[in-house]
Amino acid sequence: MTAEICWVYVFSRKADAGLTKPVKVGISRNVDGRLSTVQTACPFKIDMAYVFECPNREIAEYLERSFHDTQKSACLHGEWFDYEPVEAIHLLCIGYRVMLELTCSDQKTRSDSLECAGVLWAEKRFGLEEPTDRAALQ
Repeated sequence: MTAEICWVYVFSRKADAGLTKPVKVGISRNVDGRLSTVQTACPFKIDMAYVFECPNREIAEYLERSFHDTQKSACLHGEWFDYEPVEAIHLLCIGYRVMLELTCSDQKTRSDSLECAGVLWAEKRFGLEEPTDRAALQ
């Protein structure tokens, strides 16, 4: 695995009232540069809604692919989804938790990883409920 930090981002439409749907979920090593590139091809203003830090590209790709695969019914085109930003952020928080639950048996390591990735902050910031049992993650 490559040890280079990579980001899973949520970009969304920028309206007068704030950020709104649709959202784009993708990965990048340079989120600001990616935002600029996407904006060039986008017919409406966009902005960054949130980013999740991943310790390497493989984990970022897994999280992004899991989101895209499980949210096909809300896909508008390519990586654009018919979700409000907070909905996409919540789904990615759940996805990150599921990924850790499946791959890491140590609770302290899972907790540290959630904090480092920004999952715990997002859940607190956006008032998202943390799943309380294993069944809720699957």
